[in-house]
Parts: sequence; structure tokens; C-alpha cells
Amino acid sequence: MTTKPIETDRELDAEIAEKVMGWKHWRGRAGVFFLSPAVIESNSRARDYIREGIFTEVESGNEENAPHFSSEIAAAMQVVEKMQGEGFVVLMRNVNKWYVEFSPKTLNSDQHFGRTQHASLPMAICLAAREAVKGE
Repeated sequence: MTTKPIETDRELDAEIAEKVMGWKHWRGRAGVFFLSPAVIESNSRARDYIREGIFTEVESGNEENAPHFSSEIAAAMQVVEKMQGEGFVVLMRNVNKWYVEFSPKTLNSDQHFGRTQHASLPMAICLAAREAVKGE
């Protein structure tokens, strides 16, 4: 169960965007920002900018551009949907604190369990998803 402190909520949001959601940092005229694979696939202008070199992929960027996965429930539910799409089953319950667990659908998979407790449901979702993806 996750008990170690995190750096900041925004650093966690950036880590979730990268490691769980599969988003990448891109540099464009307006600075560094995140783009999801779905946006790139569905947006011909984004694909053109990448092809023309207007958007270039970079290693890291400004975590302030990440969605607020750890503090906004709508963003956190995107994490739940992504994890379910990756073959995880989610369990969420509230008994004084939120308990969230992501477990692989099949026991013979290379996926790992992620579970945690937190007063905030969005934060609990993010911490459990991070644990499952990291395989700790």
C-alpha cells in the first residue's frame, strides 16, 4: 500500500499524464505542453505541425500544463477509464478514507496491483494507478 509522500500534486499529475495516460511533452511556438495520442490521431493540424517540425517532442516540460488528475474528479476518472482499457479492474470504496485498487484482469499477466488510501478520491486514484504502472 502506498504511504510514501509525493513531491507535489502537480508533479504527480505530470507523472500520471506521461506514465499512465501515455501523453508526451511537445515544444511549439507557445512553449512546452502535453499532447495525448488521441489528440494527435484525431487532429490533422497537430499531425501537420509534427510532420513540419513546428511541434517537436521533448524529454520533459512544464508540469503545470498537465490536467489536474490528482485534484479534479473528472480528470481522475479519465485515469480510471485508461486503466480499465489497459486491462485493470478498479475497486473504489470509502470507509473514513478512499481505498482504491487497480488489479489485473488475469493473474498470469505482467501487470501489477496498485492500491492506496487517501482522503481525496482523485488523489487515491492517481497514487494507485502510479503504483500499478510502476509495478511496486
